Amino acid sequence: MHIISNKEEILEEMLAGFEKAILDVFKDDRKIDAGQPTPITEAIFRYMETHQKAFYALAKGHEGFERRLVALFHGLFTEKSTLKPNLP
Repeated sequence: MHIISNKEEILEEMLAGFEKAILDVFKDDRKIDAGQPTPITEAIFRYMETHQKAFYALAKGHEGFERRLVALFHGLFTEKSTLKPNLP
């Protein structure tokens, strides 16, 4: 069993898992209909619900949590995934 000893390690582990959960939606060049509730939204909220105690603790006790979470989303949706229109 891996014991996490500080807030920075907890944050790193949480963000890595969160990123993986979101990127898994795009495996195999999966196409997503943006006109419907997206699998990305479902993955985000499922991960947050599963890890809600850690998210709460980090939000209350880690000074850089919000900034790092915003940076994660920015990187995911500008650098690590491509959104293309579904043209007829």
